[in-house]
Amino acid sequence: MFKKQRVYSLLLAFLILGIVWVSYNVISYQENSKSTQAKENDISIRPRLLYVPLDDRPVSTEVPKQLGNITGMELVLPPNEWIGHFETPGNTKALSHWVLEQAENVDGFVLSSDMLVYGGLVASRTGNLSQEDAMKNLLLLKTIKKLFPEKPIYVYSSLLRLAPTARDESYMEAYTNIRKWAIAKGTDGKEDEASRLENELDSEFLAHYKDIRKRNTIINETLISFVKEGTIDYLIYGQDDAAKFGLHKQEQESLKNSITENIKQNVSLLSGTDEMASLLISRFAVEVYNVTPNIQVVYDSPLAPSWIPPMEYVEMKENITEHIRAIGGRMTENSTEADFYYFVKTKYTPESRSFVHKMKEYTNEEKPIAIVDTAIINKASSMFVEDILHNVDMGSISAYSGWNTAGNSIGLSLSTAIMREVYLETTDDKTMEQKVEQTKHHAELVFRSFLIDYGYKTNAYTWLSEEIKENGDDPLALGDATKKYEAQVQDILEKEAAFIFKKAFEEKHFYLSRNHKASIIIDKLSPFSATLPWNRLFEVDINPSFIIKEP
Repeated sequence: MFKKQRVYSLLLAFLILGIVWVSYNVISYQENSKSTQAKENDISIRPRLLYVPLDDRPVSTEVPKQLGNITGMELVLPPNEWIGHFETPGNTKALSHWVLEQAENVDGFVLSSDMLVYGGLVASRTGNLSQEDAMKNLLLLKTIKKLFPEKPIYVYSSLLRLAPTARDESYMEAYTNIRKWAIAKGTDGKEDEASRLENELDSEFLAHYKDIRKRNTIINETLISFVKEGTIDYLIYGQDDAAKFGLHKQEQESLKNSITENIKQNVSLLSGTDEMASLLISRFAVEVYNVTPNIQVVYDSPLAPSWIPPMEYVEMKENITEHIRAIGGRMTENSTEADFYYFVKTKYTPESRSFVHKMKEYTNEEKPIAIVDTAIINKASSMFVEDILHNVDMGSISAYSGWNTAGNSIGLSLSTAIMREVYLETTDDKTMEQKVEQTKHHAELVFRSFLIDYGYKTNAYTWLSEEIKENGDDPLALGDATKKYEAQVQDILEKEAAFIFKKAFEEKHFYLSRNHKASIIIDKLSPFSATLPWNRLFEVDINPSFIIKEP
């Protein structure tokens, strides 16, 4: 009897162990399946994008990170010391190694060819790198695609501006003269003027300039061949500061002739450089989340679409159309189809109140509006912005930009608006905590744009530049005086920030979804610091943040 009980006990023990073993393996399989599924779905929850910037300016580093924060997308950037600083080139060798080390753990790439090849935007305007070494650096793109063929590679490349970098005030004469020559040389009927200007230029300096243009053109032609073979999935060329005519037009035509019909959908040529990265980051989000934003453009004047702004070479409508195509959006004339309205301010409405009134009317439809302010180069239109701050609900504004050139402003405003649109299209997949955090990031980026483009560039930059000159200093090269002027800029921006916040952001609702049923309320502006990262007055770095009342 005892033996039977023992046998039964052993059988029961084995049975229990068997059940436990099967259960464990089933659970493990399910957990592994969930883990695998989570990994497969993770790209749509929090995609990781490897991003190599054009340089270390805030527009190249901080703004893209803030764009990513609007949707919860993670940007993986290289260490600051490897991306160079102003005239100090980035470490192309270290960057290449870093990209390959990180490549396995990201979902895609947005890469500056100027940084990977030359060491940055300013370095691309110098002759420090031979054509042979430039081509060698470019081969990194082929290596990435060979190792990770399923991961999208987006590349952006600048088309050389008409003049080299203005290092300081003493360099402005050479800057101006070479720019005049480049325009005349590329303009029919100005052969005599080009010849006269060429005789006035230093022959060695001019030969060096021509060699740089030739090298960069060859690199840009090579990038097109990479698109044709499938190495690059999308390529943006951004024309740096230019004019309606000049050598750059000949180079553009050469590139356009190389863009065959089968790759036209994979290449964009834009007027503007600093906005290219933001466009491609937004394009990546559009494709990852499978969103196609419909945009209705609203101009301030019937003359606006055909206007060519300063430092640009194409008409406004063409430039906006190409920016929207590059970002993955779609233009529509049907207001019912539109996901948001894109208001374009140009030089044709010095009295802007009626245009702002139209904005206010459109916000009643509960669709966001985005605003690009191109009337004046390098700053916002004062009366226009003041009318907006006084009369338009800030929670309805998905983007604003009046920064630098018209092309830059178009790209930055569209990128911000598109990332907000991606957020709104994906709110069903987000927790309340994510909605609150990402909406807060969006509100902070809109505030930052008004503060820099209006508060700093419009209200302070010009008179502060004159004051610096009167003090015997150079606003383009502050040197040891940088800290002194940073303190002055800090004081100015604190006052401007307080005004803008009080007028348009304090106690305002920023909505968590399209139906406007829930929102965050902006409570306070946190203290922030202002720096001049390139030791010159033109760029200022600030990262304002809000304290909010949660829903």
